[in-house]
Amino acid sequence: MNGKKITFLGVSSGICAPTAKGQIGAELAFDAIRAHALISPKPAKPGELDRRKIFIDNETEKVVTNKDLYDYIDEMDNSDIFFQDLEKQPDDPLKNDRFARHIGYLDDIFKKIKSKVYEALWYNEFPFIIAGDHSTSAATIGGIRRYLDKYDPTKKLGVIWIDAHVDAHSPWSTPSGNMHGMPVGMACGIQSNLDSLKDLEHHKKRINKIREEDIEEKWRKLFVDPKDKHNLKNYDFVFIGIRDFEPHEKKFLLGRDTETPHGAKPEPKHPTRYYTYSDGEGPQGNNKYFNTIRNQDNVEKTMQEVGEETIRYFKDNGYDYLYISLDIDAITGVNLNKMLTHPIDLKTLSTRNSVEPIYGTGTPVEHGLTVADVKQLLHYFIHVQKEINIIAFELVEVSPLLDIRNKTAQIAFDIIASLLEHHQTTVQP
Repeated sequence: MNGKKITFLGVSSGICAPTAKGQIGAELAFDAIRAHALISPKPAKPGELDRRKIFIDNETEKVVTNKDLYDYIDEMDNSDIFFQDLEKQPDDPLKNDRFARHIGYLDDIFKKIKSKVYEALWYNEFPFIIAGDHSTSAATIGGIRRYLDKYDPTKKLGVIWIDAHVDAHSPWSTPSGNMHGMPVGMACGIQSNLDSLKDLEHHKKRINKIREEDIEEKWRKLFVDPKDKHNLKNYDFVFIGIRDFEPHEKKFLLGRDTETPHGAKPEPKHPTRYYTYSDGEGPQGNNKYFNTIRNQDNVEKTMQEVGEETIRYFKDNGYDYLYISLDIDAITGVNLNKMLTHPIDLKTLSTRNSVEPIYGTGTPVEHGLTVADVKQLLHYFIHVQKEINIIAFELVEVSPLLDIRNKTAQIAFDIIASLLEHHQTTVQP
């Protein structure tokens, strides 16, 4: 954050992360998170961060009580004090398409997010985004890239992706059609990453459907650069905490070419740097899990080593700025609906220190990072290392309707507050 003013951007969109029953709830994420700020206790000592004021404009300095909490939220929602609420769009005709659900909705909201991120950077502020589903992270990257292309066109942008999933799907390969599994695919301009393990007839039906519904045209509009000049590559990412991914995403991680036109010379193989808790070889939920995090070469690592090696990788390869995207499902989680048919002992879920898992997210995965791991990594990336500037941070996929007593939102708020407590001591007057 480098002492910059922080601009919080709330993205009230969760439509691209429905549950198996079609429910949504991630659009309520920043309301649930800021509720914890507004009911936080008064600081115990002078000079400590007042968590009640994290999302309050400095000019108002208004602190509310639990009694008038909801009236206060309504009041703030009608202003531009700290959150830029993005209005939901009308239903689109592709909302039930199995290959790209709600893709028609994303074009307009992407434009708004790119504009807001660009504006914050133009004012020399630090964009701190709290979003619903992960699909809109591609728009955040697009806003950053738009700013850099205009004012620092020679600068390289890298991405630290902390997530249980790789999110490198496209309409050509998605098993669910849910767009929150495609932001990396959008950022990289992926198109022809068809899963070679599926039969050709399935490919033919899918390709014809995509062509009939003009999905390809809508898909290209969501790229960081629809003209393919500044789309990212797999090696512009470092993935941390991934443990649930499909064969074509493993292909993406290995750097195998997926975009070379027929007859053209393939690009050289350039593997992705990643840290995982799973071999990623089995179907969803049947992977072999590890008790400790390992790198792409299957070597066990400590969290300190993960942080240091990540920065060293970007530094050695000439990157100038880093964007951090944190999906809350990077933390060890459990699906409550699954527990109804497959009872499990919650105390054995965590791989370390008997830490209770998170529940309030759309696609929880076991055997992941702890909250302490996430805090350690973010503290190192944002406040400790000085090699590369962190240009923006985003937290996504908190889904209060799937939660127990709003505990996941509380964890998310605690992560945010831990970053700001250090920032408070470094902000320039």
